Amino acid sequence: MSGYSRSLSPVGRPSKLTSETAATAATLAKIGFSDERLAAALGVSRSTLSEWKRQDAEFAATLKAAKSTADAAVVNALFERATGYEAPDGTHIPSHPTAAIFWLRNRQPAEWRDVSRTEVSGPDGKPLATTPPLIQLAPAQEDALERLIADAQARVRQPNLLTHTP
Repeated sequence: MSGYSRSLSPVGRPSKLTSETAATAATLAKIGFSDERLAAALGVSRSTLSEWKRQDAEFAATLKAAKSTADAAVVNALFERATGYEAPDGTHIPSHPTAAIFWLRNRQPAEWRDVSRTEVSGPDGKPLATTPPLIQLAPAQEDALERLIADAQARVRQPNLLTHTP
């Protein structure tokens, strides 16, 4: 990586982006560091790291390539776990169903997504009524409810009487 000793902006203090900083960032990206973790490890803010990538195409490309290397390693490990593999000591590691399901759901979502659909309709295929039915109260129940409502309204108007009585 070249040209990192200069400041990326013509005004202000010199940039912390040097050849060494860029090399460190690439190494950390290869082992899976996110931009947030990269910025923290380099001693800069996330916005500064974004600015470096925006202003320096070589730096951005280097980080992108390093992150692709990390992603490829994870893809390979997931594939091996999903299909099974031979360990370095010759032991056969069988496939893992969860890894296989994860792989298939992400690679072939139309065939493997976990979705169930239920259609419900009213009589003769018409839409269901969505208004709740009215509750029919007996006259005595209706009177009792009206008294409760009136009592509650009276208590609200008298703030000192808002105490619970069993």
